[in-house]
Amino acid sequence: MSCNSCNTTLLQKDKIKCTACPALFHYQCVGFTSTSFKKTSLSVKSFKCSFCQSRNQTESLMASPNTKNDEIYSSPTQTQTPVNHTIISLIRDEISNILENSVSPDLKAIRLEVSGIQEIKNKMDILQSMYDKQQKKLEEAMQEISSLKNENSKLRQNQININSRLTIMEKETRANNLEFHCIPEYRGENLVNTLHQIGKTIGSYVEDGHIVKCTRIAKWNKENNRPRTVLAKFATPLLRDKFLANIINYNKSHPSDKLNSSHLGIAGEKMPVFVCEHLTPEAKALHAAARRFAKEKSYQFVWSRNGNIYLRKAPSSDVILVKNLEFLNEIS
Repeated sequence: MSCNSCNTTLLQKDKIKCTACPALFHYQCVGFTSTSFKKTSLSVKSFKCSFCQSRNQTESLMASPNTKNDEIYSSPTQTQTPVNHTIISLIRDEISNILENSVSPDLKAIRLEVSGIQEIKNKMDILQSMYDKQQKKLEEAMQEISSLKNENSKLRQNQININSRLTIMEKETRANNLEFHCIPEYRGENLVNTLHQIGKTIGSYVEDGHIVKCTRIAKWNKENNRPRTVLAKFATPLLRDKFLANIINYNKSHPSDKLNSSHLGIAGEKMPVFVCEHLTPEAKALHAAARRFAKEKSYQFVWSRNGNIYLRKAPSSDVILVKNLEFLNEIS
């Protein structure tokens, strides 16, 4: 057995028991002296510990309607203080142990969760900041793309206009020219005399000053065995058109003996001679596509006039102006 006040071992001769509870004490710890401590005395037989005395006092005060609040919580007597402090200390330690064993792990878990949530929030804030920056960059890029699209559209339109003007200029610069294909080629030839001979044959005499320039031009396909094309530039478009019209009329009136190398005074195998306008590279490609189209679709006539390409299915059919390659896919 130990004393409830000093927690040391109790001897039988020194112990005193509370008459209201099982608590045991040294008689010295509760205010008795060796002289006053007599087990037969009334004070020993009616002894109550400070805790029981305080409880009885509190119950009596609470039962009395005239008792003031400050009297209830008044300080205990000097003899009660050690016991009160011991009990309060025990209760405090027990409560602390309970809190530490039961509540502290939960609080730690909550703190960890709160810490994790805070860390996630910080990361979310960083991600939000990065997203805002990227969104701003995206908006700026979209504005720049829109600006570039507008600029590109303007440049395309300018290119179309420039190409259109170049095409017109090329047509104008070629308005006086004719191309002669398959004229046999030999050393020391005089191409102007050759054109004079063609003029005599078709009835369109070439006089001095009618021809500004006459020369052979390089081949596009070096592997082609045909003679180089002769390019003749007339003084005016009117002279050129008259010369070309006479060639067309001659070939129509002589279907079995169209213009050929024998009409030029060139000995050897008779070779047909073809005459056409001096077309731009784009017009030549379109003319070739139109000839293939006419062969596939049974169109009888394909020709060029003033740099434009025309089709006609039959003599009684309407004339069709071939605008571009896509246009050929739209007609039947």
